[in-house]
Amino acid sequence: MHVNHELAIQKVWDSPDVVPEVVDALRAIPEDVWDGSDTLTELMDNGASYITGAGCELDEFGQVVSRHVGEMWEAETRPA
Repeated sequence: MHVNHELAIQKVWDSPDVVPEVVDALRAIPEDVWDGSDTLTELMDNGASYITGAGCELDEFGQVVSRHVGEMWEAETRPA
């Protein structure tokens, strides 16, 4: 994943509607899983056990991360 992991955590943490479980889930995802996922959907598939293991529901994770970091993924996958 080309979206910076630490920046994603910070953006979600700094949001006015922060969901602590999503931040915990982001922190639980290992760097190799993060780096091996090209899209948010892949990240959710590859990191499902870490996300749910951190006490976060997959749907909630996807909604929150998409809302606060989604533009970074879109910019990354948009054709040049």
